[in-house]
Amino acid sequence: MVERCKELGSKATIVTAAASQIGRMILPLLIMSGITPICTVRKEDQAEMLRAVLGERYGKYVMNTSSPTFNKDMGTVCMKLRPQTCLECVSGDTTGQILEFMGFESTLILYGLLSDKPAGGINTIGFIGKSQTIESFLLNNWLVKKTQMQYLELVLKAEGLYHTVLKT
Repeated sequence: MVERCKELGSKATIVTAAASQIGRMILPLLIMSGITPICTVRKEDQAEMLRAVLGERYGKYVMNTSSPTFNKDMGTVCMKLRPQTCLECVSGDTTGQILEFMGFESTLILYGLLSDKPAGGINTIGFIGKSQTIESFLLNNWLVKKTQMQYLELVLKAEGLYHTVLKT
């Protein structure tokens, strides 16, 4: 998914459920790729944990969706960083809510449904007007499009990260 963000030329990416196991693997990969993560979490203890892990430089971009100032805070950060991509795993109304913060020709990459609800809450006029895109991501579907050499390179790259960034 990080490779796709790079392909789309993203300098900042929104990561929903950033405190999840996959979210915590994605964050250092984004940073290593020169992409600033904008993190969303549901609880303040999750926000505090991520802020500590990400440090001063990136910790200021951790947003608690339960905060009464979430919309204002997220809007301010998104106006500053202009995220072109979002890695979205919650689904439900979160999908539409996050699209509102994204700009023109941005892409939301949907890879999960933690809410157990279909993606929704999309402001259709805004979505069309901003020429936004929603893509799906499933690793198997992405891998099947790779050549044998690309696949081998990916395996070797991932193998080198198993004991650090991809450690569970």
